[in-house]
Amino acid sequence: KTSDCPQIFDGEFDSKNDKFNASLKYNGGYTPTVALMANELPDGTSIRFPRLDDVLTDQRGVERLDSTCMGAYELGCVNDTTFTTDTIYVGEKILGQTFTKVGVHDSIFETLKSSLDCDSVVMHRVVVKPDPKTFNYYVKMTKEGMGDGRDWDNAMDGTDFATYLPLAPDGAVFHVAAGTYKPVYDKELNVPEDSSKLTLFIQSGVTIKGGYPANATDEVESNPELYKTIFESESIYKNRTSYPIFVVNLDGKNVTFDGLYIVHSCAGYGGVTFDAPNSTIRFNKLYSTENDGYILDGSGDNCQVIVENSFFYDNETRAIRLLGVKSLDIKNTSFRDNFGYEDYIFINSRDLKERKGSYVRIDSSSFYN
Repeated sequence: KTSDCPQIFDGEFDSKNDKFNASLKYNGGYTPTVALMANELPDGTSIRFPRLDDVLTDQRGVERLDSTCMGAYELGCVNDTTFTTDTIYVGEKILGQTFTKVGVHDSIFETLKSSLDCDSVVMHRVVVKPDPKTFNYYVKMTKEGMGDGRDWDNAMDGTDFATYLPLAPDGAVFHVAAGTYKPVYDKELNVPEDSSKLTLFIQSGVTIKGGYPANATDEVESNPELYKTIFESESIYKNRTSYPIFVVNLDGKNVTFDGLYIVHSCAGYGGVTFDAPNSTIRFNKLYSTENDGYILDGSGDNCQVIVENSFFYDNETRAIRLLGVKSLDIKNTSFRDNFGYEDYIFINSRDLKERKGSYVRIDSSSFYN
């Protein structure tokens, strides 16, 4: 009965409303708990469990006492380390530090002391996002000026581009000068021991626009046929399984790839892989050659894929594989000398039949083999 609770737990019984209000306090550990006032029920039934011959430790692996109250285990004064992730914007302060560099800052330690004078260490992973009010970033092969990407004279390099890309706000545009860029992190912005896990990760509605000269200035226009902005797999692409060059994972947002070259993607994944329900993924002036993995490989309920003014040539795989998307629009695009499969484009026909309004439209495009 509710009225029995005060005999067992620390707290107050509200007889008028037949309600027990437990008292949550710091009782010697690192989180608040409700103290037990007795080790048996009012009828004398014990709430302790005898230590079984074959169960000698609690769920932490710590040796149990002969009898332990239900839901409890004994906390001695031992060193304890916990891990947490904090997300802030650049220039904000946390843990007594102001973070002025976008990216992931590991191993930020905080020491807490309990009421029993025990030390507890918290290791923070601080994710610092770019200014949410900045929407244009400029990228070159090497940093210039301040290197913060505010304009061409202060362009960031490819490593910072890989850092900013998954953290940028919706609507951000990355203007990328000519050169060859490769992934340098995994999806968590770590540097993995296995280079096959390297990828450029996108989780917000951004645009990547290439085709600017290597020494771009504010007056220059994008011309991808003349100035090649190339994205290439870090791994040796022939007969090697690797993460895609780009991984897109989002819902209800729009991503645009404009004026880029995708080359040397590896088998098994490919150039751009996306899981993007309720989103639009647009490729304009995309040039793809010498790829060993699917160049565009995507899925997502109600996802719309648009490919226009693009060229797929001399690849050892399908150009496009789509599963579960709503529509595919191809316009003014050329497919030439791709081999390894009998088809250039693969779409699950069942997906189209089951989704109202689904379609594939190909306009003013050519296929050669």
